[in-house]
Amino acid sequence: MSFFDNLAALAVPLIWILIMAGRFMKNRNKKKAYYAAEEKEAAKRPPENKPINPEGTSWQ
Repeated sequence: MSFFDNLAALAVPLIWILIMAGRFMKNRNKKKAYYAAEEKEAAKRPPENKPINPEGTSWQ
């Protein structure tokens, strides 16, 4: 009987860890997809024509 008690005691935290890992991975994939779409959108837009540093370099 103690084998099944130990199994039940270990199953609960293991299931919880798997659920949390799944949620983490899902969120990570959402972020990756968002940033990939953002990059694709930025590539379509024309580049902004700003001067690089109008006041001269920062160490002058």
